[in-house]
Amino acid sequence: MRNSNGAAQEVGIIGAEWRVLSAENKRIIYIRNIAMETKNYKDLILWQKAREMVKTIYIHSKDWPQEEKFGLPPQLRRSSISIPSNIAEGIGRKHSKDTIQFLFIAKGSLYEMETQLFLALDLNFITQQSFDKIEKEIIELRKLLLGFIKFKTKRNASSALSAQHS
Repeated sequence: MRNSNGAAQEVGIIGAEWRVLSAENKRIIYIRNIAMETKNYKDLILWQKAREMVKTIYIHSKDWPQEEKFGLPPQLRRSSISIPSNIAEGIGRKHSKDTIQFLFIAKGSLYEMETQLFLALDLNFITQQSFDKIEKEIIELRKLLLGFIKFKTKRNASSALSAQHS
């Protein structure tokens, strides 16, 4: 996939490989599944995008009505914070089954955040234009998260099969 400037921007899974946009130099690199040992959550584009989403949510929810101070804005912020937090916690777990569980929690928080954004739109706390921009980011983040869950799940199943045959 290319953006309007013709630069590659897609980040996701291609067959048995991950196509990863390098954060440092903005180029696409390919990593085989076997090499995809995640040692540091901060290197994950998924976590970086989730972190950017938190900033986006804070920026768009700062000027909402004062009477909502304890209503929708803090709940929306908490659900957005939960996404990168659970990704990081999952990566920090020893067992891949635990990692997958925390990725699913992050997925739930992503859906919760999206629902709260729909409510913010319904209540006119956010413009349609802002909503569309954030929704586009949510879709990208969801694709990355679901792809990573799929990768980790397959890898966990492969490891379990290898252990049975040893």
